[in-house]
Amino acid sequence: SRSWISRSRGWLSIGLLAPVGVYVVFSPLYWELDTWPELIADGLGWLLFMLGGAWRWWATLYIGGHKDSKLAQYGPYSMSRNPLYFGTLLMALSASLFLQSILFASVLIIVSVFYLGITVPNEEARLRIVFGETYDDYCKRVPRFFPKLRLLQSPETLQVEATGLRSEFFRALRWVWLPFISHTLSHLRSHDWWCFQELCRQLQRKLARLNKPALGVNDQKFFQPGMQIT
Repeated sequence: SRSWISRSRGWLSIGLLAPVGVYVVFSPLYWELDTWPELIADGLGWLLFMLGGAWRWWATLYIGGHKDSKLAQYGPYSMSRNPLYFGTLLMALSASLFLQSILFASVLIIVSVFYLGITVPNEEARLRIVFGETYDDYCKRVPRFFPKLRLLQSPETLQVEATGLRSEFFRALRWVWLPFISHTLSHLRSHDWWCFQELCRQLQRKLARLNKPALGVNDQKFFQPGMQIT
């Protein structure tokens, strides 16, 4: 049976990432909207998001509907043994560009290493049982995660399962909202009333004014016109 950490890896990953996400969402933007740095970051975010989505769809064409009945070794699977996870990581990293947060990107990478470090070995053990030496030979040729483009191999014909495409379509419905939610949050973060840090600074200034001792009447006689209070 699987260990507790293996069964709970999803919730543990969410628990690690969620506090950072909340902090970023309620923090000010690093670059103001409609400035060149912001536009460049936004463009790179869209590039990563589209590339990750396209990579997942491409992988689905080769594995959708027959994940355990046939070992996928062509298309994106000829360059990486886990192209679906690679595409997902690209789309997730696009959020850090939309949100303008190096902190979010750093924690996301750490969480991804944690999650995939548990998930991928478990899947490899299962595939090794199903496909035996064929899978061992495949592992020797193809890297585990990051694609090697020079290894690309494509078959002359490709049989596509509609069930796999349908499943990926419903997964895409969850991901497609990521850029739009990120842009909405960016517009909210451009306002002082939204940002937690700015609210704290305003509260500190108000408290400082309230706690500042007032100059009494008896004290005023000791100060002559033109004197400065330091």
